[in-house]
This record gives sequence, structure tokens and C-alpha cells, in this order.
Amino acid sequence: MSVTWANWFKFDRGTSRSSNSITPRMKATNDKQEVKIEEKNITNKNIFGEAASLELSDGFFTEKSYSPAMLMENKATARTLKVGSRGDDVKRLQENLNTLGFNTGKPDGIFGEGTKKAVIAFQKSKGLTADGVVGSGTQNAITRAINEKNSATNGVLKVGSRGSRVSNLQNSLNALGYNAGKADGIFGTGTQNEVIRFQKTYGLTADGQVGANTESAINKALNYKKNNILAKGQVSNDVKNLQNDLKTLGYLSGKADGAFGAGTESAVKAFQKKYGLPADGLAGTSTRTKIAEAIKEKNKPRPESNILKLGSKGEMLGPYKII
Repeated sequence: MSVTWANWFKFDRGTSRSSNSITPRMKATNDKQEVKIEEKNITNKNIFGEAASLELSDGFFTEKSYSPAMLMENKATARTLKVGSRGDDVKRLQENLNTLGFNTGKPDGIFGEGTKKAVIAFQKSKGLTADGVVGSGTQNAITRAINEKNSATNGVLKVGSRGSRVSNLQNSLNALGYNAGKADGIFGTGTQNEVIRFQKTYGLTADGQVGANTESAINKALNYKKNNILAKGQVSNDVKNLQNDLKTLGYLSGKADGAFGAGTESAVKAFQKKYGLPADGLAGTSTRTKIAEAIKEKNKPRPESNILKLGSKGEMLGPYKII
């Protein structure tokens, strides 16, 4: 096997060290030159993989992956991927697009029309030129998207997150009376806005990100709703009716907006204390029944005063005689 070094490595004059930090060492065996490559500092750790190395094969150098998550970072910087491209870097591109929700079909390392359509869809979602060609700009955007997805998997959901956890979040927000739109598993600005609404209603930091505290609050509010209990974080007409009743009874001021926040919770607690109920701020069956009774009592016609006047009749007159 012969190797033309000038085609692959650029050497410093007077040294045997290449600019790629790979030191070639050559020795003669049976009148043939055997080439060994000593690897130095070429380990790459990033979202594309745990590690990568180079190996000499069939007269050229190829990447050897030591991680299934290895992507095409090194190669992508050397060439643009487009229809007709083939190789491991194309396969990694396909795997990443599939992970991000842009279906390329089975990753086969062949950049065909299906891969091009997936690339265009991704580019459109990120506001990039939708030409179906993967240059450095598109590759960097894919890298960022993978990082965001990994972050979501590790806990925090935010703009850019995708997957079943986002779908569950959207369904939960919709069930609580917010409008996250169709549960498509894509955390966009619409979902972010509804997360902020929930956080403001519940009294959390309104950053539009779903960490442990926000997720716990959503689950708690949803669990109460499933058990027919009005509680903080919910938005509905039932909450609005509750607020109107509390206003009528003098426990709540302000507009009845249908959002169960801290003010409504405080009003419910005050009512519960007044009527000897557990002051938990939850409007369950017993509390709502007691509120209904209080409203009925308040609206009951007041009895006439015990004043005798012309036209009075009945037992009140007793032995008295009107002259």
C-alpha cells in the first residue's frame, strides 16, 4: 500500500510533525514501507459523540466512531452535504433530524430527496434559507437544537424542546384552561406564553421555562381538577362563578377573571375559617356547598319588621284593636 503524504497532511519543514497533530512513523519491512499513525489529541467530546479517531484504510483516512451518538462535525466542516452526498456524516445528519422530529426515514447514509425535505423543514423552523443544503449555518443550528433537546431530556422544558414531555405539558395546560394549542410536542412561543400565564396565576417566577417547581405545580393543579376541586392554577367558568360568589359574600374584591390565583385562594381560606371548614384554600364539594348555602341565605327576602300599621292582619294584632 502506498501513501502520498502531500495529499493528506501538511508538514512543517524540518520536522516530522504534521499540522494535524498526527505523527507519521515509517519503517521498512520486506522492502515495503509500513505506515503507522500515532494519534495525538484528536479526541472530540461534544453532542456528536463521546470520542472519535482516525484510521488508515485503503489508501485514505476515515473516521472511526467509538460512540453511536457520533455525528459528522469534523467532516461537515470540510464539506457541504446535499442531495447525492453519501457517508457516515450523512447518516448522522439523518439520525439527528429524526431525533429532532424531522423525519428522514431510516438513516442509510444516502442524502436523497427525503433527507432534503427534512432539512428544508428544519431550516424553515429555524428561519434559515430553506435550500435543503447542509452548510455550516444549518449544521450549527442542528447542534444547538440537539443541545436544547438534551437539556429538555435532563429536566427543563423551554423554547426549542421537543418530544412527548412537551406534548404532555401542552395537554396539561389545555386541561387547566390555558391555550397551548395543538399538542404537537414542539415547545414554541405559544406554549411559552401559556406557561408564563400559569406561572403568574400560580405565583411562580414567570420565566416561561418548565423546571421542577412549575412541573410540580401543574401536576398538582391538574390532579385537583380531576377530582372536581377548584384550586390555584386553574382557569375556568367554574372558577369565575366561584369568584362572583365570593365577591357577593364580601370575601373578594376586583374582577372575576376565571383564573384561580393567590387572591382567590386567600378569599376561599377566609370563607372557610368563617364557617368552620378546613382552611386549605381548595374549593371542593363541602366548601362550594357551604358557599351556595351562604349565597342562598344572603339572597333570602328579609322579614317585615314588627310594626303594626293600617291593613296589618294576623296573630300580631292579638287583643289589640285598631281604631
